[in-house]
Amino acid sequence: MSMLDISIKVYGLLLRLYPRSFRSEFGEQMLLDFTDMAADANKGGTYSMFRFCLHEFFEFPINLLRIHLKDGRMLKIFLSQPVNYGLRGAVGFAMTFFIVAILDDFIYRKIDSSSDAIIGFLFDVFHTARGPQFVSLLSVFSSVLVTGLLFGIMMALLFADRSRYPRYIVVGMLGWFLPYGVTSVLVETFNMDFYLGSKHAGYLMNLMWILSSSFLGLLFVVARSDKKEPYYYFIVGAFAYPLLLYFYIQLLFRIGLIETPRMFIALTVLVIIYLGTVLILAIKSEETPKIPWMFFVFAFGYFLLSYVTSFIYWQFFPSLQASPLGDYTEAQRWQETFLMATRAGIFEIPLGIFVGIALAFQKKNNPIKLQSTVNYYRVGKRS
Repeated sequence: MSMLDISIKVYGLLLRLYPRSFRSEFGEQMLLDFTDMAADANKGGTYSMFRFCLHEFFEFPINLLRIHLKDGRMLKIFLSQPVNYGLRGAVGFAMTFFIVAILDDFIYRKIDSSSDAIIGFLFDVFHTARGPQFVSLLSVFSSVLVTGLLFGIMMALLFADRSRYPRYIVVGMLGWFLPYGVTSVLVETFNMDFYLGSKHAGYLMNLMWILSSSFLGLLFVVARSDKKEPYYYFIVGAFAYPLLLYFYIQLLFRIGLIETPRMFIALTVLVIIYLGTVLILAIKSEETPKIPWMFFVFAFGYFLLSYVTSFIYWQFFPSLQASPLGDYTEAQRWQETFLMATRAGIFEIPLGIFVGIALAFQKKNNPIKLQSTVNYYRVGKRS
């Protein structure tokens, strides 16, 4: 197939993006005009044909937008619930992740500057030499709980009715905390590369990434559920999952199960059990016992989007060449923090759009059920 045939076929497909009334009146003539102009350009050679296609396909989205605005359909599209939620999600996630990155760095620095005093306090009170390990966990836990609160507030303001604000805030905060909490316990409790080897440690971290995505998928399912039990289980699980992992690792060391294959298998089994309990809780959150599609949409969507945006992030924003710590002034540190926060905000926009659109489609499917519930109570009250 020649370049001329391909360009005509592609243009014919693009014409379908115009409003139906406009397409029925002008579509055929537009395709004929494009075919004649493309044939003339093709006579001038490959370069002439390429320049013609570049010009036409550059002008096409501008003309398309103008026609839709004139038709009034574009305004309806922007006011539709999926697009509206998607735009709100994009702005909300960008602003939230920007502020979260700054808060996270601020809290980390405050705790790090007081680490010696905290280690001394832990030794005096609990007589433990694991102060540095607990300080590291304290830094992470404090940061993600505070930033998680901000994330929960953002979720409530963007996607919830006022009556459900408290539920969204609590679930958002704990759902934000869970992935970081569990992963931090695993990373800070023992040296994975030493005990597992870099290969097995990489496999385990990939499993943890999948588990983190499932936690975030569960967040949205529990937040939108009307049931109380999954909500309470989620609150308990937010603290139980990291604690159980910590004591489980200590048990493995105590019984001497520290050889690479055995420890890797033992940790993998625990992660699989965690994944199973998360899926069960997601199923329990539904009105009828079924596998919730929202859970998989958010779990796999977050996993894939995180991978894609991380790849784009490092392509466009390669890591800075860090100078020795003593060479940084306070102004330079905050400048670097601001830059990193800006990057984080920009590259969470696709995730915000994805979350917004997915929640909009679920909300769009709920009014009938909600209306039937209202009618049920009305009928019951009258009788």
